[in-house]
Amino acid sequence: MLTCATPDQQPGRANCPNCGGHLANIGSGLRECEQCGFLAKNNPQEDTQTMQIDTREPSPQNPAATPQPMPTAGRRDVLPEVIADLQSRDALGRQKYGTTLQTHNGRDPLMDAYQEQLDHCMYLKQALMERGTPEVVYNWPAVKFSQTNSQADQFAHILSEIDEINEIGPFFGPLLHMELADLHHSIETYWRIAAKRYGQEHIDAIFQAVENKNRARGYYDIATEAAPCPGLDGPYGHMPYGGGAE
Repeated sequence: MLTCATPDQQPGRANCPNCGGHLANIGSGLRECEQCGFLAKNNPQEDTQTMQIDTREPSPQNPAATPQPMPTAGRRDVLPEVIADLQSRDALGRQKYGTTLQTHNGRDPLMDAYQEQLDHCMYLKQALMERGTPEVVYNWPAVKFSQTNSQADQFAHILSEIDEINEIGPFFGPLLHMELADLHHSIETYWRIAAKRYGQEHIDAIFQAVENKNRARGYYDIATEAAPCPGLDGPYGHMPYGGGAE
């Protein structure tokens, strides 16, 4: 949060007092840091004396209180996609209601917008919750064996894929890579079969338990060494330490 006094008409400095980045003149007697977005008056004394930064750190437990970084160059323009979506929605509305959206149509647009925003809020929270919860994400299309094989059948197939990899030996070439991809495909098929028997929530919980185990052992912390432990108690019992990275 920033607090500003009345500016003196003096030329401002070029460096941001917050991060040292370049202060670009954006008019109306203001400059904006190109790196952190800090707003400063053109008066250098006022920049240091009357501009105060709230240095309190946002709670790391709540992503909604964490500021986003400055945007960088991206890949695709968003506006054409929005226009295309609007046109598609208009066509759908014409098909559903027989006309495009018009004024004085017998509905309360403010209430319509409010109800849509309530739904929008729910969808946004759903997306954030799903993004923060690990789940099985399949990279391969489902094969027919996911409908016909039992867990035992598929596990035997996984072992046969491992045998084929062992036969190739440690030659890191296309053939080995293809066999590894086959193994990955077979393991995904196993999870599809298991999900039919136990339910997707059970599989998601397994993945969450493994992530919790690895996080407790420091596998995801690049800055520190892994800290093996004898074992952890998870939602499905005791998980002994097998040694080595995952």
